[in-house]
Amino acid sequence: MKSFFKYVLATITGVLIACFFVGLISFLIIVGIASAIQDSETVSVEPNTVIKFDLNYSIPERTQRNSLRQIDLLSFETKPMTGLNDLLKNLKKASADKNIKGIYLNLGMATNGWATLEELRNAIIEFKASGKFVVAYGEIYTQKVYYLASVADKIYLNPTGMLDFSGLSAEIMFFQHTLEKLDIEPQIFYAGKFKSATEPFRLDKMSEENKEQTVSFLGDIFHHFKHGIADARKMDEAMLDSIADHLMVRHPEDAKDLGLVDDLYYKDQVWGHLKETLGLEEEEEIKFLSMHRYTRAPDPARVSARDRIAVIYGQGNIV
Repeated sequence: MKSFFKYVLATITGVLIACFFVGLISFLIIVGIASAIQDSETVSVEPNTVIKFDLNYSIPERTQRNSLRQIDLLSFETKPMTGLNDLLKNLKKASADKNIKGIYLNLGMATNGWATLEELRNAIIEFKASGKFVVAYGEIYTQKVYYLASVADKIYLNPTGMLDFSGLSAEIMFFQHTLEKLDIEPQIFYAGKFKSATEPFRLDKMSEENKEQTVSFLGDIFHHFKHGIADARKMDEAMLDSIADHLMVRHPEDAKDLGLVDDLYYKDQVWGHLKETLGLEEEEEIKFLSMHRYTRAPDPARVSARDRIAVIYGQGNIV
């Protein structure tokens, strides 16, 4: 019996020691990654640089300054947490930076709302006004992503990709019958006809008033969407209506034939086009700088007063 307890105690002690060392190593790894993020905050922009703007993450309102929050604890990889406030500020700064020649929009399945993309789209339009180029590439263009990409000088779609242009719709779930089966009677108070917030709990379909207001606001959004694309791509709004109504974009070739994209390119072909635009030889590499690195503000403790003044007035390359 003594031998049994001795082995059990030894096993428990070994497990505790192992857990301690695993926790310590994990902590050191996290701290190391966080330090690497902090150390990489100050970068220099070389001449003939292209900003690589990845839009495949959810953009918060404000940048997350806590480096530890940028770490995915499952993969120990860093994820961008650049906020809309810094993106807008630095798009404006990039337009005045003589070392920045243009922007490469690397578009993905952006999950951001219409308001966020509208702000970014307007900022990119202002960036283009400085005479610099904007090139967009994506494998899948949702309607919101395409709306943002439409302001680019050139829009490229992967030859095996897809572009959604089918108009806007709304789907609403109703729980009235589910609640009845569960013997739940919700206590609902409302006044007036255009009170749709409680409809899912008291009706089994949309009321006429709710249909009217939903069609109205979706129509306004889609009109703004069409007008922006028509203006940027020099297309007729009636044609865009027809494309959406008849689901005319079924294959990548349809998007090109209809003028929604300029060409069907793979990524290496897009980079070849960028090299021509930048005047580079085929064997030369494009100097990409991630928007997330360009966006990070310098640490005031590490930057001299002279450099801080240059950054404030947008004249420096410390970002």
